[in-house]
Amino acid sequence: MKSEAKPKEQHTEGLLHLRKRTVKLEAREKREEQSLELLETFDGNSPIGIYIVQGGEIKFANPEFQRLSGYSADELIGMSPFRLVLPEDIGFVGNNIKKASRVQRAFVYERRLVKKIGEMQWVVETFTHTQYRGRRAVYVVSKSGTIWPCELLDTLEATALHPYGFIIVPSYP
Repeated sequence: MKSEAKPKEQHTEGLLHLRKRTVKLEAREKREEQSLELLETFDGNSPIGIYIVQGGEIKFANPEFQRLSGYSADELIGMSPFRLVLPEDIGFVGNNIKKASRVQRAFVYERRLVKKIGEMQWVVETFTHTQYRGRRAVYVVSKSGTIWPCELLDTLEATALHPYGFIIVPSYP
């Protein structure tokens, strides 16, 4: 009788374990679906450039980032994001990626974007680590402009409206 109870308990434990895994996988799948829906929303409606890097290459780029860079989606997908970085800035951008990996949070920095036609443009970027199609990726938000510390601006409104100590001053292509 004891020998029958043990396999039955093991079977029950195994089923519970499988059920827990199934619930976790379903929740993960739902989050990914929601993330992709959100990306589709940003895809055509965002005034901010968005791209996703996974495995060292761009996997997604919204229309605004395509406009900023001068490349089409087909040209950007599969491209190393470092092709869009001015060679003198590669070390700086790499260090920002390492810092963000250690602290596990997003932060803002500015860099020079190399456009398809060879022109350089200042952009303000922030990125964070995320999941994209079930794998770890980097989600990058990019906006044309530069960062100015509020102390340099002679307006109280800038300081009041931007508690992080900086504002983004747009640059126009």
